Amino acid sequence: MTTGWRQTLLVCTHGGRDRCCGSDGTRLFQALFPPPGVRVWRTSHTAGHRFAPTAISFPDGLSSARPTPELVAAIHARSVHPRRLVPHYRGAFAFGSSLLQAAERAVFADVGWDWLRWSRWGQQASDTLGRIGFRTPAGEEGAYLVAVAENRRLPVPVCGDDLSAARKTEPEWRVVSVERER
Repeated sequence: MTTGWRQTLLVCTHGGRDRCCGSDGTRLFQALFPPPGVRVWRTSHTAGHRFAPTAISFPDGLSSARPTPELVAAIHARSVHPRRLVPHYRGAFAFGSSLLQAAERAVFADVGWDWLRWSRWGQQASDTLGRIGFRTPAGEEGAYLVAVAENRRLPVPVCGDDLSAARKTEPEWRVVSVERER
């Protein structure tokens, strides 16, 4: 049975977990006018609430930080180059560490939209090196080695609270190099 849905977008609107997701996420959800073939659902706790609103699209696993309705439409239409998405693209949701998400984001920016159709996986080789593997629909396999450095440590605030009240910090990764393995 075919549903006709090609893509699903989950928008975090979980106000009980984070008030910015509750307010900013709800505003984003209400402002979206999805094109045919796209389902949009409200959901809770997609993690990374400091990036509110947050959204995750399936089946590609693209995880967005602070998307606007216009950006969501451009992502769906593939009408913007992936390099322009870097400030909003958190990395594929399937990559568990922030280092691997930063590495995967850099490869996506280089490869382009085809990257999201490929099978991809990651392995953290060291504290500053990620290996991002892939398999194309045609069966080609390969990997990219991505070196990163900690750019700075950022506070993880509670929405609306002063940054100085943050109890946790996380690294912000800067990509140093991207090399395709030969």
